[in-house]
Amino acid sequence: MAFVNNVNICILMKKTSNYKEEEIIELFLNCISSTSTKECISDFRKDAIAHIANLLFPSSKEEAWRYTKFEPDNIDTLLQQSKAPLNKSLSSTNLGLHDYKVDDYDIILQDGVIQHKNNAFLDSCNTKILQLESLLSNDSFTKSHDVMSFKKGIIKDIIKNSIEFNRLFITLLNTVFCTNYIIIDVQENSIIDRPLKICHLDSGAYDAQYVQWIINLGSNSNVTLYEHLIANADANTTHNHVLRVRTGNNSQIYHYKIQELPQRTYYYCATHLYLNSNSSYNSTIFNIGAKKSRNEIHADIFENSSCKINGLSLGKNTQHHDIYLNFSHKAHNSNGSQLWKYILDDKACGVFYGRINIPQDCPKTEAYQLNKTILLSHNARMFSRPELNISTDDVKCSHGSAIGSIDNDALHYLKTRGLDTYQAMNLLLEGFIVVILESIECESVKTIIREKLLSWIGMEIIWKFAIKFLLKKIFHFLLKTMF
Repeated sequence: MAFVNNVNICILMKKTSNYKEEEIIELFLNCISSTSTKECISDFRKDAIAHIANLLFPSSKEEAWRYTKFEPDNIDTLLQQSKAPLNKSLSSTNLGLHDYKVDDYDIILQDGVIQHKNNAFLDSCNTKILQLESLLSNDSFTKSHDVMSFKKGIIKDIIKNSIEFNRLFITLLNTVFCTNYIIIDVQENSIIDRPLKICHLDSGAYDAQYVQWIINLGSNSNVTLYEHLIANADANTTHNHVLRVRTGNNSQIYHYKIQELPQRTYYYCATHLYLNSNSSYNSTIFNIGAKKSRNEIHADIFENSSCKINGLSLGKNTQHHDIYLNFSHKAHNSNGSQLWKYILDDKACGVFYGRINIPQDCPKTEAYQLNKTILLSHNARMFSRPELNISTDDVKCSHGSAIGSIDNDALHYLKTRGLDTYQAMNLLLEGFIVVILESIECESVKTIIREKLLSWIGMEIIWKFAIKFLLKKIFHFLLKTMF
């Protein structure tokens, strides 16, 4: 993965009317010409280039990007990337990650490249983890039946089923500069009895990472995935992740993710879900880190299938968390649920844009959408837009949004019952997020997430709010005494 030609990219992304479409395409092709890529991936990249040539960076003129500016503005920083050495040793000491242990995870990606796999566990549950680029570059494997089936079957089939998703800016940018696809293939009738734990580890050595995952879940299978994104405290990386999930008939997937990157990084993630008949996808996502994060989830939901997305974003300082959910119901008797909560302090900003599309030929559909936010500061901001597009009558649907601060009456009531400010605030915030925690089926994952959330809430935020609350009371008291 060689360094990109930054001069051409800089000219390209600042695109002016002086450049024609064919000239832009040629610039892109020159930028990636030195990158070693097999034909299977090159075809995807060339197709992406042909479409991204018509695009500018997302702007506030686009409804889906109205409140989020694509950053960083420095194009060189955004697009520089080199490949991490495959034999780089994993050590928590040289990364400054003192709570990081290799044995805690089944798969570890360091700077976008798989460095560690728990092969014994993966083999026991009929699951394959493949890096397509490294696999196809090995001549002894290229002609094997397994590789050819991955190359011609899984990848092309899954990408073919996500045409609109392939035209999104995040996806196009990832496809152009990603030279490796990581495939998780869970074979039919596989029941994995514990979470498959994946760690995305950013050493801070590179300016940008482009990772593309493909998860293929065989029929009658059940799997639980747990993703954890962490980085060296000094990391200043732009992360661009694309995830494609295809479920077989009568399959289930539970997907949990914690994103706690340093507050100097940028995180953009686009996910496409293709849920075949009688399958279900249940996801719980926690955004704690990154200076700016944007999660896009696009779901195609077919007959008797369900998609449930729960999420919690915690923001402080000047963090910006954006979530865009787009569910398309493709057949009758399908179910969709969107629940996202925010707790924002200081000058943090949150964005929720949820869409549910139910066409005329999809009766007996159930869809629910809810966004709730607690603002702990007068300077925190939240933009919420729940949206239902329904073209048939025989459905059960609801949507809602609520934004507010901590209920002072509730806080006062708890304090009159003997709780101090810390205990009262902690109880109220825990009560606000408990519905998200209870949506987690796996107890071990639930414990990990609860500890991280309570640590984030912590004394600092609660005492800041308590001081504001006390000053407000003093101000009102002085007003009464003066007048």
